[in-house]
Formats: sequence, C-alpha cells, structure tokens
Amino acid sequence: MPLLLRRHRLFLLALVLLSIALAWRLFGPSGVTVEVTAKTWQRDIEIERLGLELGSAWCDELPAQAQDIVRRPLQDPEGRRGLAEHCRYQAPQWRARRSERAEGQDPTPPRWPAEPRLTQGLERSGVRHERYALQLRSADDGRPWTCELPQPRWQQFHTGQRLRLQVDRHGVADCGSLR
Repeated sequence: MPLLLRRHRLFLLALVLLSIALAWRLFGPSGVTVEVTAKTWQRDIEIERLGLELGSAWCDELPAQAQDIVRRPLQDPEGRRGLAEHCRYQAPQWRARRSERAEGQDPTPPRWPAEPRLTQGLERSGVRHERYALQLRSADDGRPWTCELPQPRWQQFHTGQRLRLQVDRHGVADCGSLR
C-alpha cells in the first residue's frame, strides 16, 4: 500500500505541474518577435529665470531675501507658537521658463543642445533631461510599440535587430523583457 500511495502522490504532483505549465502557456504573457525600426533620443536643458515670487510663512521662518513683508498676527494651528506673526512676502526664486532641445535618431550620436544665450544674472541653465527610445514593430502583424530605456541599455540595440518582447493579453509590452 505505501508504494501505491507514493505513486499516486507522484502522479498528482506531475498532474499539478503540468496544469501550471499549461495555464502559464495559455494565460501568461506571450512573447512576440519584434524588429527595431528606429532608435530615437532627445535631450533637454531647462532654462531658469530669476523672478520675484509670492510666498507666505511664519515670520521667524522667512527666506533670507524676503522683501515687501506684510505681517499679521495669527493663531498657529499646530499650537507650537500660540499667537504669532505670519508674513506674506516676495522673494527671488529660480523657475523653469523655457528649454533648449536636441533630438535625433540613430546613427546620429546623442548630444546636448548648444549652450543657450542667457541673460546674465537673470537666467541660468537648470535641470537636464534625457530620453532614449526604441521604436518596435511586430514581425507578425505590424503592431507598434515604443520602449524607453536607460542610455547604456539603449546603446546595446541596433536598427533592424530582431528581438523577443513579452506582451500581456491587453497588448501592453514589458520593455524590461527585451531579449
């Protein structure tokens, strides 16, 4: 009897594993063969401009360059100060006002836009953004996808290359699965 019971358990285990594999095949993500149709890149530099901005804070927490200060007594809702002076003020702050962009497609190597003309003392270069994307097309039905990748990973691929891409049942691509 123990031998029969062991065989029965092995049979059930094999049946469960086979069922899991079949369910994965039927309902799991499907791999699609895709071709890289283009490699695009885009780099931006934000240009910030110094301007007066309105603000309000407790008067003992004002920025160093605050000006045109209007004070009024106010009860602290957190209870740390009791009745204290609350101030409305103007202070110079840097804000992104425009951006310079360079964009292109492989084989043109990514580059930053030319250093923009800045109004001295009033403008400065701010945050830099970069975006690298692969344009993909299904080899079966021509369906397109775009995958944004970090630059080192983006550089590993070339136009015309065929890859395997996991796509869920809703048609959403898993760009991390590109092989």
